[in-house]
Amino acid sequence: MVKILMVHGFGTNDAIFETQTASGHQSLYDVIEDEGPFEVAWGFSGGAMILASFLLHHTHFHPHSCPPFRSAIFMNSYMPWSASSSLGKDVTHLVITQQAVPCTLAETEQLYKNITHQDDTPRRNSDSLEDRRNGSLLPPMLQQQHPSPASISTFQPPHPYQIKSAYTSHRFFPEIDKVRIPIPTAHILGTQDSLLESGIRMTEMCHGKVMRVYKHAGGHEIPSRIGKNGTRDVERIRETVEKTVQRAEFG
Repeated sequence: MVKILMVHGFGTNDAIFETQTASGHQSLYDVIEDEGPFEVAWGFSGGAMILASFLLHHTHFHPHSCPPFRSAIFMNSYMPWSASSSLGKDVTHLVITQQAVPCTLAETEQLYKNITHQDDTPRRNSDSLEDRRNGSLLPPMLQQQHPSPASISTFQPPHPYQIKSAYTSHRFFPEIDKVRIPIPTAHILGTQDSLLESGIRMTEMCHGKVMRVYKHAGGHEIPSRIGKNGTRDVERIRETVEKTVQRAEFG
């Protein structure tokens, strides 16, 4: 039986999402330790964003370790935030002035140009993720190429994340961040979702050869069988997810 970790969404804004990213990473490691292993991780909305950020960080900082999951499902996701100053673009000024961060790097840079009296001094997070994690051991389950269930259930999690001593806010952009989620992924998007563009951009942070995308007729929601296209959408989503999981299991 395939064991799935569900990461739910929650209503909030860019500033709150950014501050919750690091604690979200730690929470995922804790759940893997306490209740894993999980073959699949499935995130919706903000939960999908946290899941994507978690996988991108793990891949970047530990490229030779085992991925935490075999496959991942992203439903109504959007561009993830970074918990490290070495990944993503510094958008601190936009966050602290409560500006919405655009989906593309070009739009973000143009917005900065349009803002007057901004602080152009580069900021450095002196307590960044790579500094905090430097020297701490990865869980044994993630050090192995093919971990066994027994080893997964007994690993020690990395050190807890600490509050940033110098506040900075970074967001991933595929134009400047070369890291990609390496495992098979499925992306379920709503054509009426106001965050559709961001969800499409999120697909660029994954490997295209092991990625599937399905766009349903709804908005920022989990489709049901109710409505004109409900049954069709649900069946297509099921098929997309099944093929993604099978790709991870059987290649």
